[in-house]
Amino acid sequence: MKTIGYQNWKKAFFYDRASLSLTDNYTKKSEVDFIRYSSDMEYLAEVRKDDLYISNNQLKESKKIDTSSQYSSLSWSKDNAKLVYISNSGSNINIIDRDSLQKQTLTGGKDFQCPDGWVELMWCYFLPNNTDIFVHILGENNDSIAIIDSTGAKKPKLFPENGSITTWGGISDHLIVYAVNENESKEEKLICYDYLADQRHVIHNSTELIVSAGFSPDENSVFLATLLKGGESEQLYTFNLN
Repeated sequence: MKTIGYQNWKKAFFYDRASLSLTDNYTKKSEVDFIRYSSDMEYLAEVRKDDLYISNNQLKESKKIDTSSQYSSLSWSKDNAKLVYISNSGSNINIIDRDSLQKQTLTGGKDFQCPDGWVELMWCYFLPNNTDIFVHILGENNDSIAIIDSTGAKKPKLFPENGSITTWGGISDHLIVYAVNENESKEEKLICYDYLADQRHVIHNSTELIVSAGFSPDENSVFLATLLKGGESEQLYTFNLN
């Protein structure tokens, strides 16, 4: 892979891996709601109202691959072979095979367990094995996370939290990091969940608002940015996971 990139829901920037020089950029068109490039920056998924399109850097021609409603949480598997997203009022997880364009749909409460009082599916991402999917489930009182095997070979795992998941930090080769604002608590907790060992660890308690978190490139540390409540200045922390 000669190109690396940075992107958000509206723009993408392309850099040469060797020199780190900017080689290209892309801004979504006005009729596009949001975009998501694959990690190799070769394939582009675009949501245009109720339609989902995919294109690649060679052909530049978009193909319509789905017609649903209320798309969210658009992302690619680590091998860039599959696209996963939520649709239809936060009830469905959809998986599209990039080459065959075959679609698989998993419905919350039907194809996998959801907790009592669940409202909608918020975020979903493939884990590095390109099969299991991490899901953030919004609840009336408590949010939950779930690990779902897209092949159906393993029983889904469900982990209720005692409060709201406020920040999503990322996935490493064995960890998921996120923040929880627990009910009746003045603190937010930064949590690392080891999905291979099935262990959950609180690595920091904060009286400040946790606004972002993520892994270092070697995945041995976690960074954390907080905002003083009622203030404008941010604090940056790092935590060694070893």
